Amino acid sequence: MLVGADQLCQRDVDPREALDPLAMLERVARGAAEDARLDPGKLESLDRVVVPGILGGHYGNGARLLAERLGAAAAEPVYLDVGGNGPQKEINRAARDVAAGRARWVLLAGAEALDTRQ
Repeated sequence: MLVGADQLCQRDVDPREALDPLAMLERVARGAAEDARLDPGKLESLDRVVVPGILGGHYGNGARLLAERLGAAAAEPVYLDVGGNGPQKEINRAARDVAAGRARWVLLAGAEALDTRQ
């Protein structure tokens, strides 16, 4: 079940003023919560944060860093390799876990900033 969604494009932004990929992830996570009409504090209750490999930045575990920025340090961080079908597997896993009551809130977010990093 999709509860909220958001998107950020920085096509015409001066690279010196563009958000870095982690800041982009944080902004769209908060935007998705707003789209779902969730209290911003609900982000602190995330059970899992899933982030596919970030293109345009090197962060180690981007899912853990995003969870910390959202105040959800207790969330399970899942940082995927770039490419493949990992994101779809995680969407399926999230749906199963929510339906079974094993998770209440799961965030799946991705970002790439190749154009603005050149």
